[in-house]
Amino acid sequence: MTDCSHQFFARVNKAGTPVAGLIIVGILMTIFQLSSISPNATKEFGLVSSVSVIFTLVPYLYTCAALLLLGHGHFGKARPAYLAVTTIAFLYCIWAVVGSGAKEVMWSFVTLMVITAMYALNYNRLHKNPYPLDAPISKD
Repeated sequence: MTDCSHQFFARVNKAGTPVAGLIIVGILMTIFQLSSISPNATKEFGLVSSVSVIFTLVPYLYTCAALLLLGHGHFGKARPAYLAVTTIAFLYCIWAVVGSGAKEVMWSFVTLMVITAMYALNYNRLHKNPYPLDAPISKD
């Protein structure tokens, strides 16, 4: 687990399984399922699958952006191929999100903003340097 994860989620059992984290995710998924119960199982499945697709695409979008940013100047002659594949993947992810329902996109975005804010606050609490790539602050 990274330093930005809560210690509760870092605990594993003797087999190396993060049981506490899995239980929390299971509880959250159950709450989400119960809160989205509709008389029509097809509508419920559609809602759950739409939100799941959006949440799955977000890490892919970040990965594409990170590849473009962090890979700059490191691909050499393969740069055009990496840029082409990354651009296609990025556009596909955006297209899939646009194809989702407006309500699902809105709630997914709100959730993403809350998670990002929590990550940033926790990261800044654990890392004292102003930027993660800076040299450590010297203590004169």
